[in-house]
Parts: sequence; C-alpha cells; structure tokens
Amino acid sequence: MRTIYLILSVALLSSCSKKTTPGGDGECTKYAIVPVSRIEHVNDSIKVYFHVMSGCGQFNKFIEKDSAGAHIVTVQAIYKGCICTMDIPERSATYKYIPTKPGTSFLTFRGEDGNDITETIDVR
Repeated sequence: MRTIYLILSVALLSSCSKKTTPGGDGECTKYAIVPVSRIEHVNDSIKVYFHVMSGCGQFNKFIEKDSAGAHIVTVQAIYKGCICTMDIPERSATYKYIPTKPGTSFLTFRGEDGNDITETIDVR
C-alpha cells in the first residue's frame, strides 16, 4: 500500500511545473484603442493625455492615418498583467509631428464619443 502512495505522490509532484507554455506569456497582455482626453503643446511636440481602464494600462503607440487632408492620430494602449487596480488613471505620451510638405496641416486626435481634438499647424 505504501508503494502505491509513493508512486502516486511522485507522479503528482513530477506533473507540476513552474515553466510556462510557449504561448503562455501573452495571456495577460491586451491592446486597446483609447480616446484622447486633452492635448498641450510642449516646444515642438504635443503632449497627449488619455485614460486607461485599469492600473495595468500604459501607452503602447500612436496609430497615424492620412484622410481627406487631415492627419488622424489614434492612441493604442497596452494592458500587461492579470491582476490590476480597478481605476481609470490618466496617462500621457509625447507626439512629434513631422510634416512632409510646407503649408497648413490639420492634426485630428481621436477623442471619446466622436469629440475629436483638431489642431492646426502651419509649416513654413
């Protein structure tokens, strides 16, 4: 009887592993588009403020698209972690616009519920 318990114990203990599976590290990583709440000019760049949906949320990247004469900027957040605080903190990231030609450029930052923020930049 002891032999059976010993074999069963060894089998159970050897089946447990702290190693993660190859796709396991991304299980608690998510990406989301978040609305811009406000912007402010800082020298030659624009400081972009946005809210994330938990304490795990951070800035990931700007997604840029040109459409009908406007340069549309969207913020993508990254959420890393399985256990996060349940708050809605404001984060910021610095956006640097590099114009391709002289003239007037319109930057549109995607806001919440269609309330986009548009900035006009004159390039000489």
